[in-house]
Amino acid sequence: MKFAVVEGARREAEPGLIGQCPACGAPVIAKCGERKIRVWHWAHRAAYSCDPWREGETDWHRTWKNYFPDEWQEFIHSDGGEKHVADVKTQSGLVIEFQHSFLPQGKRLARETFYRNMIWVVDGRKRKRDRAQFSAALKAADVASLKPPVFAVSFPSEVALLRDWLESRVPVYFDFGDSEEGDALQFATPILWRLDPIRRDGKAYLTTVMKAGFLHVHLEGPFEKGCSESVAGAVASWLARRDAPPPVRLPQFERFGARQQRARAWGPWGRWGR
Repeated sequence: MKFAVVEGARREAEPGLIGQCPACGAPVIAKCGERKIRVWHWAHRAAYSCDPWREGETDWHRTWKNYFPDEWQEFIHSDGGEKHVADVKTQSGLVIEFQHSFLPQGKRLARETFYRNMIWVVDGRKRKRDRAQFSAALKAADVASLKPPVFAVSFPSEVALLRDWLESRVPVYFDFGDSEEGDALQFATPILWRLDPIRRDGKAYLTTVMKAGFLHVHLEGPFEKGCSESVAGAVASWLARRDAPPPVRLPQFERFGARQQRARAWGPWGRWGR
């Protein structure tokens, strides 16, 4: 954990400090080893965690949390007697969970059910194969919309990263960091790939979101509902166009009759088929 209560105030871990867990009040100690190996953090004295959903933090995890105000971080969320510590809870009530390691489907579903109004940000660089697989899927994807940019990925279960999160009922944002040579699409600034909880025609629907824009809207106010509705509308329009029956082409004799009818309607200029 990043924060503990020390003399009545929330403080980050520093060598020699002793504090209390904000969630359960138990004693915690500052773990301040070599920063290159593990970020400084607090840990319970006993070998247990009062919140089984808590995991060890990486630099990636801590960096993401630090984009948000301290008072939004490690927010204690309780519901019906159950209590868990959310990575971030914004002023609009949206919970943002940052996930570096693989998360089994049951644990993912438990968090989505408990928090309800939430999104995931997932480290796309945890496994070496994920970036190449994801990029290959984008190259083969259909472009469902340009505004917003939406890519329809066929056979998403064959892409490990998508398969891990395909059944999520909330938006999932994949963070691959800066663009690299070999990526299907390259951008001048960092972007996130948003997997929408839309399952139509057996495809996964991905859209690009600038990281700076993601941070701006979540620091300033609600965003997710409008984005989801925009993507859902774009997907519905694309499917309607794709599945529309082709225009009926009249037989040659009927086309000749139609031209003659138009010619009579146009009078002396009608012989040119106007």
